[in-house]
Amino acid sequence: MSDITVLELKYNIENGLGNAAVIDVRGGGDYKKGHIPGAINIPIDEIVSRITEISEFGVVYVHCGAGTRSKRACGILGEYGVKAVNVVGGYRAWESVK
Repeated sequence: MSDITVLELKYNIENGLGNAAVIDVRGGGDYKKGHIPGAINIPIDEIVSRITEISEFGVVYVHCGAGTRSKRACGILGEYGVKAVNVVGGYRAWESVK
């Protein structure tokens, strides 16, 4: 598993993600309160059941609120052969740079 800062992610989003996606592993209520633009909401407890959908992307940038769940999600995704990159600091960090 590798990491990316929110500044690096912001740069990637602004310049096009190509065959990559941003996945928000928080629950739907938190997602509705605010999320990274273009992020797909796939709560951590749905990762395995939606692995086919997720594996269609070359890379997934995974975030949660602060970084704990996203690290766990990246580990799960890695077990399924998905290249997952943890967004350090999660949505809280994103809020400081948006």
